[in-house]
Amino acid sequence: MILLDFDGVLMDSVPEVAVSAYNACMDGLVTDVSALPEGLLETFRRCRHFMREPSEAVPLMTWCLDSLAHPSGPSLDAATFRRRCRSSPLPPDVRRQRLFAARKRLWRAAPEAFLSLNRPFQPLWDFLSHGRRRSFVVLTTKNRQAVLSLCRHFGLDIDAADVYAGDGGTGKTANMLSIHRRFAAPQYVFIDDLLPNLRQLREGFRQPGVRLRLFLAQWGYAPDTDAEIALQEGIAVIDPQGAIDLLRP
Repeated sequence: MILLDFDGVLMDSVPEVAVSAYNACMDGLVTDVSALPEGLLETFRRCRHFMREPSEAVPLMTWCLDSLAHPSGPSLDAATFRRRCRSSPLPPDVRRQRLFAARKRLWRAAPEAFLSLNRPFQPLWDFLSHGRRRSFVVLTTKNRQAVLSLCRHFGLDIDAADVYAGDGGTGKTANMLSIHRRFAAPQYVFIDDLLPNLRQLREGFRQPGVRLRLFLAQWGYAPDTDAEIALQEGIAVIDPQGAIDLLRP
């Protein structure tokens, strides 16, 4: 069975996440990247790989805003970002709810603007939408309604039951266990664009007699240096054509 992450594997959502995170931080309703402070989107995209789950979008956006206000400050690294997340005055569930609420406000106020802030990764998306392929499920920390709305808009037919999402703070390991209870497959293939997520799943999902094959997507948000690290850790690196080949029947 094949499992695909959503943001960073199927969808380039950086503009939407940046706008939603900015709205969550500012309690506002910006609907387009042109209304963001100059340089904010570029800074957010450059640091997007530090964000592993929705509750971290607000601390990341806060750091990006601070960085623009103090451009001579230190650059962000993984350890510093983890400390900022731990020291946030808001607990993770509140931060996650704020991001999802901001996304919902954007969707309700300007659905076309929300959709335009996202872009499917090609050629994988078109292959899934129109090609002859094996079945797959989406394993993501994004909220389910956003995933389904984007799939419908961009022409990917997927059943809601096949989207294992981050609503209620459900992480990928917990969803992986739910997937296994449903399918009981002897092997799972999972493609994600962030190395920490793959490590976390490798440690958290250990089932006797079940093989878990992990792949780091080259086209997502991970820095180039992560490909070599992944290979050293026994995690394969895959390009879009390799992903398509895995999905062929």
